[in-house]
Amino acid sequence: MSVEPQVAVVVPSWNSTALLPALLDSLDAESGGVELLVVDNGSRDGTLDLLRERGVDHVALPRNVGFAAAMNRGVEATSAPLVLGLNADTVVAPGAIAARTTARIADPTLGGVQPRILQLDGDDGSGDPAAARLYSAGMALTADGRAFETGAGEPQSGPLLRGREIFGVCGAACLLRRELFTELGGYDESYVSFYEDVDLNVRARISGWRFAYV
Repeated sequence: MSVEPQVAVVVPSWNSTALLPALLDSLDAESGGVELLVVDNGSRDGTLDLLRERGVDHVALPRNVGFAAAMNRGVEATSAPLVLGLNADTVVAPGAIAARTTARIADPTLGGVQPRILQLDGDDGSGDPAAARLYSAGMALTADGRAFETGAGEPQSGPLLRGREIFGVCGAACLLRRELFTELGGYDESYVSFYEDVDLNVRARISGWRFAYV
């Protein structure tokens, strides 16, 4: 019997021909399968040809509508109960979308999780993950409303390696409940391509959702 994918991977893309192969290869290596959809923002660099050649499901938008709108279109066009939003320049570590990861949000009040996000050298993700510095160990928010990525630029060590509850998740790579996304109406498209994840996190927290770093 076939098993319906539990995770919809949505990748907004704009002129990402040089970046997508490494990401798609890393997703091909995932066991269990995912519902993958690339939402292309009017690329003119051959991205659509690449997606067709690789048989990747995609939505081709006529122009660049921004990250927030592309994510919203992708979520609308998929159906899995969990949504993993990924930037086109990410590479997924082996096993990162395994059942043990999705099981971390079994708590019904946990709206989403994010992994340890690293700064790898090179577009193909060929840098050494063990030596890479952090990009994000969870989003934090200051008292005056400024958001920042915890541990950005720091070595991987100590408390930054341990799972914990966090204020919010980084939009570059985060796993969200579809229920949360639907309840909040998705990303606010007026933010276009920056701060849309901060806004979603704030609205989610106000609505009683929690987030974790795993």
